[in-house]
Amino acid sequence: MKLRSSKAIESNSKSDDNTDIYDEINADKQNDSINNGLEIELKSDTSDTVRSYNCRKLNDIEIDLLKAYLNENIFIHSTEAKSRLEKETGIEAGVYSVSQKLRFLKKKMVKEYAKQRLAITESGKKVKRFHLEHLKKYLRENSSIEPSEARDRLQKDTGLKVHITTANKHLNLLKEGIGSGRDKLDMIRSNSTEALTKFIYEYELSNTHIEYLKKLLKEDNYIESVEARNRIQEEMDEFKKAKERNGFRMH
Repeated sequence: MKLRSSKAIESNSKSDDNTDIYDEINADKQNDSINNGLEIELKSDTSDTVRSYNCRKLNDIEIDLLKAYLNENIFIHSTEAKSRLEKETGIEAGVYSVSQKLRFLKKKMVKEYAKQRLAITESGKKVKRFHLEHLKKYLRENSSIEPSEARDRLQKDTGLKVHITTANKHLNLLKEGIGSGRDKLDMIRSNSTEALTKFIYEYELSNTHIEYLKKLLKEDNYIESVEARNRIQEEMDEFKKAKERNGFRMH
């Protein structure tokens, strides 16, 4: 039996040591590869989660809140809206979803506002003196009548459809006119020479005019000053023509 030399044994020992080192290196490389793969996978999952969170569809409650924010401030920034939304609902919302929904709601609100303004303008053109007389009648019956009630009654009585804003505008104008009519009636009835003189001077009324004005106010306590002046002028023109037909001339 031959014995191996010490050099051969030493050589084999070194070879085994090198093999172990290579195995460790390869194992480390495999572990690094696995870890890198896991890291990439985790990053990908995180990115998908963030993207999904940012693009989350807002629910009806959140959309209604965004509408309320826009009604308060049409120029509200998406980050402010997002912050308020999360504070009021307790649910996190993606800034992208909030931004997109705000942009959509703004466009919709602008279109609706434009349509509303057009409707108000068009309905305002339809209101004639005949319709104003009806509104004046409603005010006599109830000075605190709501615009919606006046609008509905006007449509029922005359067939005219107007926007509630139009009805409200004309009601307010008529109320001012009626208030002026009452003030003028008080001037005529009062014993204040100064008030009566001011009224006569303002409209250049003679005693005949004043008597006729009293008559008009008895017929319609809410008559507007412009209408009263026109009625007085018409009455005086008729009186003048009647005098001329009978061979007289007014001086």
